[in-house]
Amino acid sequence: MPHSRSLSSLLACALLPALAPAQIKDIGPSGPIVRIETGLRFTEGPAQDIAGNLYFSDVQGNTIYKIDANGQRSTFLTQSSNANGIYFDRKDRMLVCQHAGRVVEVDTTTKAVTVLAGTYNSVAFNSPNDLVPDVWGGVYFTDPTFGGNRQDKEAVYYRAANGTVTRLIDALLRPNGVVLSPKEDTLYVASQNPSAVMSYPVLGPGRLGPGTQWFALGGSSVDGMTVDSSGNIYMARPGFSAIEVVTPAGTSLGRITFPESPSNCAFGGQAMKTLFVTARTSVYSAPMLATGHRPLRLTASGTTLSSTGGRVTFGIEATPIQAGRLYVMLTSNTGATQGLPVNGTWVPIDLDATTPLWLSVANTPIFPGFIGVLDSRGAAAPRFELPTFSSSFIGLNFDFAALLWADSSSNAARVQLIQ
Repeated sequence: MPHSRSLSSLLACALLPALAPAQIKDIGPSGPIVRIETGLRFTEGPAQDIAGNLYFSDVQGNTIYKIDANGQRSTFLTQSSNANGIYFDRKDRMLVCQHAGRVVEVDTTTKAVTVLAGTYNSVAFNSPNDLVPDVWGGVYFTDPTFGGNRQDKEAVYYRAANGTVTRLIDALLRPNGVVLSPKEDTLYVASQNPSAVMSYPVLGPGRLGPGTQWFALGGSSVDGMTVDSSGNIYMARPGFSAIEVVTPAGTSLGRITFPESPSNCAFGGQAMKTLFVTARTSVYSAPMLATGHRPLRLTASGTTLSSTGGRVTFGIEATPIQAGRLYVMLTSNTGATQGLPVNGTWVPIDLDATTPLWLSVANTPIFPGFIGVLDSRGAAAPRFELPTFSSSFIGLNFDFAALLWADSSSNAARVQLIQ
C-alpha cells in the first residue's frame, strides 16, 4: 500500500541537519541532504521515468519500489528476481538487471516482464548488475558473480536493438557500475581488478576500442555511477560512505558524504538537479548545482508540410558547423546502406567530415527525413530550406539514424551512423 506522506512532509521529517557536507565548486550539494526512505534491506538502482516517478530496488528484499511525484512510496513489483540496476531508456522503457540471471523490460502499467537478454551461449548469465542503454537502442550491461556463477567468465555484454547479445569485455574481475559519456563516445566500467574505473572508446553500436585505467581506485571499490551534463562521473564509493565526482580528464573534484555506504546514484527532479542516492537501508536526495545528463529524447513527431516548386534543399543551420553544438539527423535507416527512398529507389547518403554539410535531393515528392537541432530539453527543432514545389506534400517520417557534433577543438564534423 502507498504511504500517505506527501513529498513535503517526507522532506520535513527526514531532514538531516548534520548532513551539510562541504560543497564542491559548481557541483554541490546546494543544500542539506535528505533521507527520503529508510527501513529497507539493500537499496539499489535509482532511476526516474519521464513523468518524474523515482524507482529503486531492494535487492535483498526482492522488491522494486516507486516514489511518485507527490512523494508517496508504493510497492511496484514483488518477486523481482532480486532486481538491481534500473534504467529508463529514450522510449521510457523500464530496463532492469535481475540477479537471477536476466536483463528484462518491465511494463510500468501492466508490470509484464519481457526478457531482453536471458542467456549467452545458451547459458544463463551470472548476476546482471548494472546497465546503460545507448542511442542506437542497444544496452550495455555488467555480469559479475555477486549473485550467481553460471557463465565461464565475468563480463560486460551488449544487447543490440535486434536482440543479438555480444560479449565485449571479459578481462575484468567483478565488473560493476557502467555508464556512458554524454556524447556516448566513451563507456566507463567499474572494476575490482584492475582496481580502477576503466574507459573504452565507443567505435559504434556495441563496438569498443582498447580499455584504459581511467581512474585508479587503490584497492577500494566503486559500485554504481551516473554522469552530469558536463561529463563529470559520479561514483558510489561504499568504502568512503561517499559519492566521488571525477572530471572527464580523470581528476577527482571531491566527495559528498552520506550517513550510509552508497550503492548507486542517479540524477532526477524536474530540472535534473537532484542527486538520488541509494545507500544500504535508505534512499537519499541531494540538491545540486550541477545538472544531470538527460539522454536525448526525440520528442518530434511526423508532420506533412505543403509547398510548391521542384526542388528540396535542406541542411544544418550553421555554416560552418558550430564547435561544441550537437546536431541530429533524423532519416530513414531501413536500407542496406544509409540513405533515402526516393520514388521507390534507394539513394545512398555518404556523410563525411566536411563542413558545411549539405544534402539535397531533386524532385522528391516524399522525403522521409530532415536535419535538425536538439535543444536542451531534447526536443528536435528542424531547420528547413524549402524552395517552391509544385502543389505536392513532403511527408516526414522520423527514424533516429545519426548523431553529428562538432569537435570541441575545431569545426570538423563527427558523424555516427547505425551500422
